[in-house]
Amino acid sequence: MSAAALQVVSVLGALLILLPFAAAQFGRLTPASFAYQALNLLGSATLAGIALHDRQ
Repeated sequence: MSAAALQVVSVLGALLILLPFAAAQFGRLTPASFAYQALNLLGSATLAGIALHDRQ
């Protein structure tokens, strides 16, 4: 995967973590909700995958 593609995926992963946090701050989601947890899990897994890929 190219460096530019890795950067795009990294930004998307970070957004998947930040968007539910922002939604919780504005009262749109609760941290205990499935959507909040699922988006955090997806974003974290994305960033972990990128970190593992960069390690190689």
